[in-house]
Amino acid sequence: MSITKGTVDQVSNFLLANASPIGGGASMGDGTVVSESWSTGTGTNQWNKAGTYEYTLAASATQLIDLQADLGLDGAALSLVEVRHFRAQGDSTNVGNVTMEVDATNGWDAWLDGVGDIVNITPSSTHGFTCGVDGSYAVDATHKELLLTNLDGVNAAIIRIEVVGVNA
Repeated sequence: MSITKGTVDQVSNFLLANASPIGGGASMGDGTVVSESWSTGTGTNQWNKAGTYEYTLAASATQLIDLQADLGLDGAALSLVEVRHFRAQGDSTNVGNVTMEVDATNGWDAWLDGVGDIVNITPSSTHGFTCGVDGSYAVDATHKELLLTNLDGVNAAIIRIEVVGVNA
């Protein structure tokens, strides 16, 4: 896993450079164009915490994503109470698929419906959402985790995760 640290301005520039919707007018990679103009803060169309992660999952390995304990770009725990933008992308070099699902313990079910709801991340695919509306995708101490599983029993897989939200 790699984490890049930076100021809010650096985070905003990073997200813009990587076709993320923060700042508006960017494409999500699935053809959806987001036109929201975001600023720092904790209200509607605002954010104050972001994290980008690159996981290399060994053959058949799993990786837990914790939306409160994982470190953000500022080097501190995300401690999110709401997610405003989430994106998962499979690397083009992946041979097999990776699943992402609500973890059985403390699973984050605000986006996916619940345990057993699975997103299949194929090579080069992108999955996620962007919603600036205050209160839409809540996170708390018992609803905060997603589980990645490499379904390939032979080859490693690379998954990139991007999360933006608020911690208050």
